[in-house]
Amino acid sequence: MVSFVGINGAKTPITTGSAGTAQATLPNVCGMPDPAPQPNIGMSGLSPQGYALSVTIAGHPVAIQGASCGSTSVVSASCGSTSVVGASCGSTSAADPSCAPQTYHAGILSGVAHGRTHYVGLGALNVRIEGQGVYRLGDPALNNCTPDGAVPNAATLPGVLQTASVTQDPAAALTPSPADPNSSSESTQ
Repeated sequence: MVSFVGINGAKTPITTGSAGTAQATLPNVCGMPDPAPQPNIGMSGLSPQGYALSVTIAGHPVAIQGASCGSTSVVSASCGSTSVVGASCGSTSAADPSCAPQTYHAGILSGVAHGRTHYVGLGALNVRIEGQGVYRLGDPALNNCTPDGAVPNAATLPGVLQTASVTQDPAAALTPSPADPNSSSESTQ
C-alpha cells in the first residue's frame, strides 16, 4: 500500500528530501544602476538551517518554525538549456562562451544575491515537532534575505510548491531520529 505523510489533510510537510521550492512571487528586484526583477528560488534541501533534529519524515529533517534554506536563481543560457547561476549549462566545451555563468546582482533591499529563504508564520498549529509548528505546502516564505533574515528582497505567496514524498510503509515515514531515541513523533492526521 502506497501512502504519504500529510499534515491537516493532504498538505505535505517541508523536508530536506521533499524537493520543496519557494519561488519568489513578489519581485526580486536586483542590480544597480538599472534595477530589474530576477528569479529567486528557495530550495528546501539546499543548506537547511533550523530544521528538526529529533524527528525525521522518511529519513529527512523537517522544517519547523524558524527554519530557513538556501536559494538560487535560474537563468536561461544561450546554449538552449536552463542553468543555475554559476554552473555549467551542460556544454561539452568548457571554452564555449555561450555557456558562461550569468551575472546576478545583489537585491536592492537585502544587498545580497542568493540570500536565504525563511519560512514565515506559525506552521501547523496542531502538529508540532520539538515544540514548534511544522511548515507545509502553502506556507509563505521570504526570499533572498540578509544573513540574519531581517531584510527580505522578495517573498513567496502563497508559499512552497513541492511534491509529496511517497513511502511504502506509513509506520516508518514519521520516526524519531537515531540521535534521539527517546523523542516521540506526533500524529499527522
